Amino acid sequence: MTKGNPDSSRKLIIGVILSIAGFSISANTLPPLVTGLARSYAVNPSLFGIAFFFQYASFTVFSFLSGYISGRGHTKPELILVSALAVAGVILPFINIIPTFPAFILFMVIIGGCGGLVESNGTSILTRYDTSAQGKYVYVSQLFYCLGAMIAPLVIGILQAGHFSDGLIGFAVGILTLIFALTVYQLISSAMKIRTSYTTTAASENTLFGTSMEKAPPLKTFFWFLLVMLLYVMIELSVGIWLPAYLEYNGLMMPSSASLHLTLFWAGLAATRFLYIFISTGSIRMQLTLHITGILACTSFLFFTSESPVAQAVAIFLLGGFCGPVWPLIVNLYSKRYTSKHYVMYLVGAGSLGALLGIIFTSVMLEYKGIGSLMVVLGVYGCLLVSACTVLILKIRRVTIYP
Repeated sequence: MTKGNPDSSRKLIIGVILSIAGFSISANTLPPLVTGLARSYAVNPSLFGIAFFFQYASFTVFSFLSGYISGRGHTKPELILVSALAVAGVILPFINIIPTFPAFILFMVIIGGCGGLVESNGTSILTRYDTSAQGKYVYVSQLFYCLGAMIAPLVIGILQAGHFSDGLIGFAVGILTLIFALTVYQLISSAMKIRTSYTTTAASENTLFGTSMEKAPPLKTFFWFLLVMLLYVMIELSVGIWLPAYLEYNGLMMPSSASLHLTLFWAGLAATRFLYIFISTGSIRMQLTLHITGILACTSFLFFTSESPVAQAVAIFLLGGFCGPVWPLIVNLYSKRYTSKHYVMYLVGAGSLGALLGIIFTSVMLEYKGIGSLMVVLGVYGCLLVSACTVLILKIRRVTIYP
């Protein structure tokens, strides 16, 4: 796998994967708390789109900055990752005692910046180490992202059902994130002490199963990689942020039930990402096409079955299932064709930009059309995603290398 001590590599990989789970908890704590925090600050819940906006604006800036610096060899991604997760873990327990809404926005800027550093550097590290045909490490890391995204609303939903105060809920989730941060610190610092080098084999950098790899894609082709990632994350984050509010206001659910339905979405993502860990064959292009088409089908189904609770629950789970492998598929489609791994950080940045644009456009549309229009908005995003994916596949289909 790599030169140097195998135990060091193993600890590093485990630490990176756990860091992405910890980042996911911090990133997904706010949505289930929106209605309670809105009452505390005496603002309309839709205004929390501003907080989401600045969170992912910060995420975007720090992701692209990581790619720029890494491309010039002036950074140690492991140290940046550990430091960013530790900062998030230290400040998150204070989420519910921030005195004013503007101060809360600043708080989310810090959380977003830390998240951008963790995910961009972590994903880049994993693609450097992964020599499997389908990029298993990326699937595992994104599976753990899903687990983190499930843990946050699940814990919050259980505590809400038990009538715990929002302050105690925020503190509990913050401590959980801090535990992840401390665990990651121990693993990665131990790995860096015993590791003698951070280099991948020449074979894995320049060839894959006997096939040549290009250094970097043409800019016109890479643009479509970025656009597909951007549009996908617009869908995922719109669901992750606004689904509980949609179910509360449109489906007349209790907050605890809406939080648990959001857990169904993340459970679907986790299920298919877990499945793809064991898939070692098949065309990544065809898999990407299948899942993106399924996303569009599920959003359409949810629109037409909004009055059936059982159908809604099933469709939400299936939507998560189709969404699950898309992010890793895009990363692996790039990393298995091109050797310039710091471009992966730009892909992560494009995803965070998609989150940013999704927050803006979705918030505006929901403010204008009402929360009940969420599925229509997702359907529009889905049509654009199918179109962009089609162009990307046409751009790269003549390339003879795997996959």
